[in-house]
Amino acid sequence: MLSRMNRAKQFLPFDAVSGLQKALREKEIEYVNKAELSEEQIEQISSILTMIKDGENIKVVYYVDNQYKEIYGKVKKVNTVKKSIIINDIEIFFTDIFTIKRGH
Repeated sequence: MLSRMNRAKQFLPFDAVSGLQKALREKEIEYVNKAELSEEQIEQISSILTMIKDGENIKVVYYVDNQYKEIYGKVKKVNTVKKSIIINDIEIFFTDIFTIKRGH
């Protein structure tokens, strides 16, 4: 006689091709080319980056893996040598920032 657990297992969903669902989700991602920023946009981002303090809340739209992503969180560190900012343990290079807003 099957235990209650073993009987329940026979009704669990079965993924016949391991990883197929993940591959299909990746195909749904829309890839885009990186937009070229105007001099005014670059200056605005640079100005904001010079004023940001560690621990400050900011919202950043940035380019990574052929797509734009948005992140909101506390600044862990602004690294002027590497030209990057760390938000929620994610490092974003200055050149990948599309928009940045403080205090959101």
